[in-house]
Amino acid sequence: MQATVQSAVAKFGSLDVVVNNAGVMVFKPIEEHTEEDFMRVIRVDLLGAFFFIKEAFRAMRSGGAIVNVSSVHAEETTPNVVAYGAGASVLSRYAFTAPNVTRGVKVASGYSLSP
Repeated sequence: MQATVQSAVAKFGSLDVVVNNAGVMVFKPIEEHTEEDFMRVIRVDLLGAFFFIKEAFRAMRSGGAIVNVSSVHAEETTPNVVAYGAGASVLSRYAFTAPNVTRGVKVASGYSLSP
């Protein structure tokens, strides 16, 4: 993540916007979720975004923007995606945590499939 941020600054001269749009889901009832299921989702959906934002904050000038593409599951979820809903809920608040970011944007997307 640090290398990605450094590469962007080297190429474009500054870092003004960060967009977090990575996510995975595990579809199982909560009683069938394993620790690995839960941690896989949290590592990608929550920790990945957190550590990317952390690195970006160090390079971002005042006035930057953080865009976190979250999910409707941040507000209302189902029993079969408990870890995803938990991660989406916290991710939706990350954009508003840094003093040098003047615009925090939360995008709660609907249903989509990707390969």
